[in-house]
Amino acid sequence: RKMPMPDVIEPMLATLVDEPFDDPEWIFETKWDGARALCYIRNGKVKLISRKENDVTFRYPELAGIAAAVDAKEALLDGEIVVFDPKGVSRFQLLQQRIGLEDPAEIREILQKYPAVYNVFDIIQYNGFNLMKGEFVKRKELLREILTETDSIKYTPHKEKNGTAAFQEAQRIGLEGIIAKHKRSSYIQGRSGRWLKIKTVQRQ
Repeated sequence: RKMPMPDVIEPMLATLVDEPFDDPEWIFETKWDGARALCYIRNGKVKLISRKENDVTFRYPELAGIAAAVDAKEALLDGEIVVFDPKGVSRFQLLQQRIGLEDPAEIREILQKYPAVYNVFDIIQYNGFNLMKGEFVKRKELLREILTETDSIKYTPHKEKNGTAAFQEAQRIGLEGIIAKHKRSSYIQGRSGRWLKIKTVQRQ
């Protein structure tokens, strides 16, 4: 529906469950080991807001180019800021080297060693339209269509139906887990049973 971009959104959160499952009505994504952030794009500029509603844009100057990678005059994206290890696995302990830094010189220095990437998995607002009531798979299709991946922004791929296989693959690679999302889920602020998280670490 047509409406102005919201100033504040509470991110949709997944409910923890114990077991992976297979279901054609669900899709399965990597559970990124990073920091959740909403990305506001307006007039070619990016603003990154943490889960605690803090503006953290200044801390990740390498993510300023996200706006140019999204074909939209305005958009509100949902994703995770991560730092990858040499094997391409997101590691929160690496991102921690960035969290809390305030000094611009320190930030510029450390980003060379620990560059951040924004892994985007949902779109909440697009060119004057609020998409929260839309189906998740439709929102993700739009996201895939308007996003050009760069070094600083990546689209989060998913697997259909086979959550058990996705979970086993996450275990093999050493990922934190997977997120299961109902295909027709609307965007619900706060915790919801329409998004589920299954962690590998509790089994190791």
